[in-house]
Amino acid sequence: MTFPPAEGPVRASNDIEIFGLGLLPASHIKEVPMSALGQKQTSAYVRVTSALPPKADIAEKSARDYGIAHMHPDHSAGLSDPASGRRYFSNAELVVHENEPPHWFDDAAMARASERQQRLYFMCAREQIKPYKDRTRLFQKGEVFPGVTAIPCHGHTPGHTSFLISSGNEQLLIWGDTVHVPEIQTARPEVCMEFDTDPDAAAVTRRRVFDMVATDRLAITGMHLHFPGFAHLVRRGSGYQLIPEAWEQTL
Repeated sequence: MTFPPAEGPVRASNDIEIFGLGLLPASHIKEVPMSALGQKQTSAYVRVTSALPPKADIAEKSARDYGIAHMHPDHSAGLSDPASGRRYFSNAELVVHENEPPHWFDDAAMARASERQQRLYFMCAREQIKPYKDRTRLFQKGEVFPGVTAIPCHGHTPGHTSFLISSGNEQLLIWGDTVHVPEIQTARPEVCMEFDTDPDAAAVTRRRVFDMVATDRLAITGMHLHFPGFAHLVRRGSGYQLIPEAWEQTL
């Protein structure tokens, strides 16, 4: 089974805050007006990339903050050079939920994991986060950047988080790994993945997030969504259905 790739960094203000850079090799940057999300035209923009190579111009010196939904490698493995330990974002502060570092640096939890989980999740997280040990800001919930509110969505990992971006009357929810196979999990929110740390909690969280998104009619983006990566969610029977936004080409 092949999963859609993780979406990548998002910029929602004049200052560059980056969310969830993973390990995809190619860069694809689009400046997307909020009107492309089916909302009224304003001056607000979001910048979305499906990946960002280490030498991209917004990376090494321009990024001020780097927020990650959680420490799985498709969200964090673009933080540092594993060979040298050099931070790719030399001036950035790493912003992550307070539950994440204690879990991935827990030797007992790592010992209970499979060999694959130890290598891909625990070792990779430690390798990527260590260079930022003096530049890490932990949060519980609430506003983490101006106009960006962290919403704890635990289960997939102990500190998995969604980020709600607000600009005037407009909002966009970056929901992280709320889904991995959207066609299945929106229709059946109880379906979980092998790499959920706590599947029962992940399922409860998914229904809570789905209810919020459908009730508040939020535009969403996030990881493991199909092109164009923006959508709304509506109720369908006992489950939900994603309604993708139309892609607007800008020449």
